[in-house]
Amino acid sequence: MSKHTAITTSEILALSNRAYDSATIASSSLAQLSALFRAIRDSAKEDHHIQELCNLGQYLADDYKGLCDFELKCLDQQEALIVKGGVNHE
Repeated sequence: MSKHTAITTSEILALSNRAYDSATIASSSLAQLSALFRAIRDSAKEDHHIQELCNLGQYLADDYKGLCDFELKCLDQQEALIVKGGVNHE
């Protein structure tokens, strides 16, 4: 038997803010990681294996950063609905 617990709008906003902060930190960290891979690639002029590994690392960092940025947009939209009172209280 599951027990449903009521959650207040302020608690929902607090959770949303924590998720937003986490996604912001992840996005920033991934941007820095991408820049690091780019710098390593640029300094490895003669080693094509290192360059290819750095290309892969930069691609993955940029891709994951894009996912975090998308999540940030979704969180912004959800927060706007919550603030406007569009929360479904089922």
